[in-house]
Amino acid sequence: MKAQHLKLALSLAACVFVVALCSCGKAGLSGDSSGTNLGAASDLRGSIASKSGSQSEMQNWLIVMLDKYSSIARIAEVDANGIFTLKSIFLGRPYTIVLISPDYVLSSVLSITIPTMRANTIRQYFKISKTYLPKLIMDGPIVRFQSLDGIVVENDYAIDSDGDFIPDGVTDISPRLRGPMFRLATAPRVDTDTDGIANDDDPDIDNDGVPNVFDVNDDGDDLPDVIDPDSNGDLTADVLQKNFDLYFKEGLEYIAVQIEKTAQDDGTSRTTMKFNTKLRESLSPKPLAVQIRGPQALLNAAVIEHTAADQTVTTEAFLDRRLLDDGASEDSAPNDYIFGRKVLLEGGKLPRPFQTIFFQLAFGNASDPWFMEFPYLFPDLTLDDINPEYDSNTRMFNLSGVPFGENVDFTWSVTVYNADNVIVHESPSITGSSRDYVLPDNIIEEGESYSYAASAQLVERIQGFPPYIIHSVKKPM
Repeated sequence: MKAQHLKLALSLAACVFVVALCSCGKAGLSGDSSGTNLGAASDLRGSIASKSGSQSEMQNWLIVMLDKYSSIARIAEVDANGIFTLKSIFLGRPYTIVLISPDYVLSSVLSITIPTMRANTIRQYFKISKTYLPKLIMDGPIVRFQSLDGIVVENDYAIDSDGDFIPDGVTDISPRLRGPMFRLATAPRVDTDTDGIANDDDPDIDNDGVPNVFDVNDDGDDLPDVIDPDSNGDLTADVLQKNFDLYFKEGLEYIAVQIEKTAQDDGTSRTTMKFNTKLRESLSPKPLAVQIRGPQALLNAAVIEHTAADQTVTTEAFLDRRLLDDGASEDSAPNDYIFGRKVLLEGGKLPRPFQTIFFQLAFGNASDPWFMEFPYLFPDLTLDDINPEYDSNTRMFNLSGVPFGENVDFTWSVTVYNADNVIVHESPSITGSSRDYVLPDNIIEEGESYSYAASAQLVERIQGFPPYIIHSVKKPM
């Protein structure tokens, strides 16, 4: 059954926040790349049922309305009757819909069929002319409209090679693209799927039916986006463009999530998760809050640690999910528009593959806010321990272990501490293909006590924020 094999080609992602006020006084888009009139933002009502027809079975599922041009998300949680309301939707602007399960795993993408479309394709983007959606039906890896009342279907299509109305990006577990779908253009602006829309403007660059912001490998090059220096396949390094899933042209400069796993002496692991985002100074109106939405099982037991001057550590539950710009919350300096928070996860937990969290910007009334939301999706990535060893005769460190799975490039380094736990030496970054490092002369003194630890990390897609770091236990030299 295809639904049982669902591994959406997902990407960590992010939706572009927008900054100007619309005519109704709400935060809205400062520009419209489609050239269409946005009109006023309205709340949009709807309902959803499972394939069996039960609406109550869909309780707590998330309906994600994703803007075609900017990837801005509006999200609604389904109530016990299968009813939901999406707030502040720009009628007349093209959207698609994805479903997120109650434990925040991306589950289904929209599939629309109309008589005039080409064979072996489905449609996914639409405009809505009414303040209610036609009833939605979840059908395993896809979600369908019961009717097209008030729906104007866009011309964009996604590939459905076997004609089962399920786009290839959902049914094909492998991130490798098939047949003619993946061809690099030779023109200055790359168009991977040759649909006439350059990659930097295309909401689905490989035409596989999974929007870029939820696609683990946008360009189909066998490198998951989390470690791909050119994730949108336009032949220019992402860090130079700042124009891919985690960077934004408006409102936000970036979002970043960092997982650190540290081995403990008793064989357990300590894991932390750090959230950071930077708002553009031109952002207007300012949000009421910057916060995180995510799986309750992961975040409800997470705690924030506070270390006092005397090194006393106290904890605070992360129940409010707020990110702060106070200079004391892993957020750089106060009032620099960088918001952050670092939390300790319970019992060494890690996010599940393809789970999603959302950075939220709150607007409107504090007692009943509406949100613009930015998805970040965790890849299917193995995190294993590393083990450094030191030979005092040769002053050689050797690293063993496969921290992120086979064929995943990483860098590692060694840190040396004195008896007071003060760092006396840090090695440069070493590529994972080399497993040895020689400690320079005159770093340690004969007769003194020292210890060391190694760490491994993945490439930084956002400077200063490697997405995954693994620390070894600290060992005596």
